[in-house]
Amino acid sequence: MVTEPGTLVGIWVVDQKTNCPQLSNDFTDEAVPGELTEDNMDENNLLLLMRGDPLSIFTAFNIRVLTDANFYPWYGWFGELEYSVEEMPVQYQRADWKPPVCRDSPETWLWLEANMSTSNTANLHFTVPDRITSWFASAFVMSENLGLGLMSTPAKLTVSQNFFLSLDLPPYIIRGEQLILEIQLYNNLDQDLEAVVFVEESVSFEFVFAGNQSFASAGARSVTVRSQNSGTVLFPVTPKVIGTMSVTVNAVSFYASNKVTRTVLVKSEGIEKTFVKSLFLELVPSEQNSSRGITFTFPQDVVPGSQRAEVAAVGHILGPSLSGLESLIQMPYGCGEQNMINFAPSIYVLQYLTSTSQVEEDIHSRAISTMTKGYYRELSYQRSDGSFSAFGDWDASGSTWLSAFVLRCFLQARPFIRIDTDILSQTATWLVSQQQPDGAFGEPGRVIHTELQGGLDGPVSLTAYVLMALLEDQTTKDLYASTVTNALLYLESKFADGISSNYSMCLVAYALSLSQRFSAQTALNELLNRADIKDGVVYWELPGGGLLASWQPRSANIEMAAYALLSLYTQANVVEGLSLMKWLSQQRNHLGGYGSTQDTVVALQAPVALCRIQRIRGHGPMD
Repeated sequence: MVTEPGTLVGIWVVDQKTNCPQLSNDFTDEAVPGELTEDNMDENNLLLLMRGDPLSIFTAFNIRVLTDANFYPWYGWFGELEYSVEEMPVQYQRADWKPPVCRDSPETWLWLEANMSTSNTANLHFTVPDRITSWFASAFVMSENLGLGLMSTPAKLTVSQNFFLSLDLPPYIIRGEQLILEIQLYNNLDQDLEAVVFVEESVSFEFVFAGNQSFASAGARSVTVRSQNSGTVLFPVTPKVIGTMSVTVNAVSFYASNKVTRTVLVKSEGIEKTFVKSLFLELVPSEQNSSRGITFTFPQDVVPGSQRAEVAAVGHILGPSLSGLESLIQMPYGCGEQNMINFAPSIYVLQYLTSTSQVEEDIHSRAISTMTKGYYRELSYQRSDGSFSAFGDWDASGSTWLSAFVLRCFLQARPFIRIDTDILSQTATWLVSQQQPDGAFGEPGRVIHTELQGGLDGPVSLTAYVLMALLEDQTTKDLYASTVTNALLYLESKFADGISSNYSMCLVAYALSLSQRFSAQTALNELLNRADIKDGVVYWELPGGGLLASWQPRSANIEMAAYALLSLYTQANVVEGLSLMKWLSQQRNHLGGYGSTQDTVVALQAPVALCRIQRIRGHGPMD
């Protein structure tokens, strides 16, 4: 009941286990005035204010914002914990009565709002979830004339049963392992109960027999549960199949019964390996369909029953990468370099789709969302001097390599999301300060990308890498023209002396190609002369290279092929690069990426370069 019609009523009902007083966000008569008058500008709020965007300013002053604009909050992800029990059947129920199975077990029961319109009262009817617990219910009201009204004390609803059981299972189990089903029985009656607990048979698992135990007794136990007490029954089982295993437990006594069903994921033993085979089907106007056969054999030591296969067809070369923008590779995201895998690929996806006029709203929205989240997360790895490092200010120094990588990606992302120009300026200024008198760039920080650090050609690789960031953006190139010129002269002198590393040669060839200097063609020719050829495709390897134990080439080999392809496309050598581009596309993993952040980013950039050439030459979109 409310005082004024047209009032907005907010109602929430949650499990008491989730209602921690120390962490409560509830409205109270004391909290609301305090929040409205509080103006505590601590260090964290000051940092928010310095970012300059409207949301950060509001947040710094503890102002809540209601908007229909895109907002990407920072929050943790917590999986919902499920626990449920069945409603207690009435005492002295018929012996043939079958209790319903408990499945509904939310931690938040109600979270809703209601507009009272022209009425002062409203009746809402709900069914209590299958959970033995106490529920806390509270509400607030907002009206035009009376303002905000708060419920002084939450209402409490305790749900109980005289007799019930609970069964908790782990998130997953490995097939062949023994799982102990621990079943808890609770007796809230005034007398002791003799109960029979039995686990329903299933093809998904088998009971583990103990001693001279018979099959019939393996899945059933008799137990006495004292009044106002609990008891435990254990059933050892072994999963037999891979996938979801369902376990149903019954507890029957003269006075009451209860039935619960739970599921657990059964994983295969061994280590999961994924193999991908990609094919190009070139359709011609005279044919309505095209087919190609694929022969694939599983390894001899494959775990029986664990094999599975999936087939997908997409209409353009970046298709496999579009469906998994948020998870192109399987790796942790705990440092400044790894975080960029959630940022950089979306740039090239949007560049490609824009160039080919294939932008779809769903893909565009996901890419923008992924880029925006990755951008703000990456800022946490920027140091006070403008540089970036693997762990931000926790590191002793910023990293030239990572700062160049971040600057390069941020510059490429500017057409799609807002990038703070001060961030770009600070990073570029710090990078330029790392140039040495001979034109090379030094590395004062930690280098995670090992191909850039070792050997005599290490400074060459790093200098070429930094040059890419400065050359790919025309404004940055013009702004730091003298720095670029000195670095190019350094690379050309080292190229004239001889560069032994294929990896360094690939980076130098692309950097010189971006500069459009006369030495670019000579460097590309040298790179192509070093290539090996297999099945008509050129490729490069580092010493000690070759295939790993899996089907996928080393990440460095993918990178070298991608940089070579970018050099070819930058110099408008389209025909020479087509076979190499097809080979690169066939090396993707099942997620649409490659083995690491760097090879994934560079390999996805190559098709964009081809589309740019096609557009300049007046060709239509490339599918």
